[in-house]
Amino acid sequence: MKNVILNPQSQAMLEQRRLEGTDLENIVNRNEAGSFEGNPIDAFSEMLSGQVNQINDVMQASDTTTENFLKGEDTSIHEVMIAMSKADVSFRLMAQVGRKVLEAYQEISRMQV
Repeated sequence: MKNVILNPQSQAMLEQRRLEGTDLENIVNRNEAGSFEGNPIDAFSEMLSGQVNQINDVMQASDTTTENFLKGEDTSIHEVMIAMSKADVSFRLMAQVGRKVLEAYQEISRMQV
């Protein structure tokens, strides 16, 4: 595979696309296949928890890359900017998902039964 150098915004957009929907699609596929056992609320909760942990890992990697750059280790400014952009996009995605979940909850609570 040929190495392609992307600007930080393009790299961050690719990372966002990679993170979007993967776990949720697996949950849906397991339900359709009939092999999923258990409470779907627990599965959704586990999926969200996994995504938060993954975003935390991205943010910690960004911090580590920045620290390495500041210490004068073999880290370029480009790597620092890419890591920071990944962390920024990941955090914004998490915040947006949180807002959408809250909006969905509010919409459901307004429904009349």
